[in-house]
Amino acid sequence: MLAERKLGLIEKRIADLTRMRRSLRGLIAQCVEGKRPRSCPIIATLSTQA
Repeated sequence: MLAERKLGLIEKRIADLTRMRRSLRGLIAQCVEGKRPRSCPIIATLSTQA
């Protein structure tokens, strides 16, 4: 059924976004804590994904 497939896609996207949020929060914490004084892990990670 079309509605069930759409719901499945939405649930997958939500799961993906939840994982991304968790990762981004971790990267933000590393920057704030100053664990990487020379390079910010957010910029490094986003640069490799471009």
